[in-house]
This record gives sequence, C-alpha cells and structure tokens, in this order.
Amino acid sequence: MVDVGYKHLPAERQDLSESQWAYVLDRLEGQEKELRSLRDGLQSSIAAGVVQGVRMLASDPEFGEAFWKRGFENLASHAGKAGSQWVGSRLLTAAAMAVLSVIIAWLVKTGRLG
Repeated sequence: MVDVGYKHLPAERQDLSESQWAYVLDRLEGQEKELRSLRDGLQSSIAAGVVQGVRMLASDPEFGEAFWKRGFENLASHAGKAGSQWVGSRLLTAAAMAVLSVIIAWLVKTGRLG
C-alpha cells in the first residue's frame, strides 16, 4: 500500500480509496507535465518572436540609419563631455600643484619650513 499523504485532509475528503488517490495523483502529474510542456513552448515562441523582431529591425534601412545616427550623436556627446572633464580635472590638478609648490617655496624661503 502506498501512502499518498492525505491523512491531514478533513474527514469528508479522506473517504477516497487508495486507487482513487492514485488516479488523482496520476492526473495531477499528467497536468503538471502538460503545463511544463506549455511553458517550454511559450518560452520558445517568445524567444523566436524576439529574434524575428530584431532581425526585422536590423533589415529595415530606415531604422538602421536612425539608430546609428542617434548612437553616433550620443557617443560623440559623451566623448566630448568626458574629454572636457578630463582636461578640466588635469588643469585643476596642475593649478593645485602649482599653488602648493609656491606655498612650499615661500615657506622654505622665509625659513618657516626648514
């Protein structure tokens, strides 16, 4: 005899025989397999649809031109900002080092650092 784990059910639900429970469990397992198959099929269909959509967009010359134009403009904008920030930070560092050098030279000249 197989324990199907229904002893915790209320009394009105425990009146099923072992064979009836085995049937119910077999049906549930079949439903679970069917749902798993449907889920896998749905995932495959979605993936194929996404791939097809990307291919359609890639083959559209109008979209491709606008896409690459926006990409270039965005890249050029970021590169310009990053370049000016890099130059600005280097200039600020050089100015700070120059001021620090002048202060140290003045301290040494006046004998306060010695």
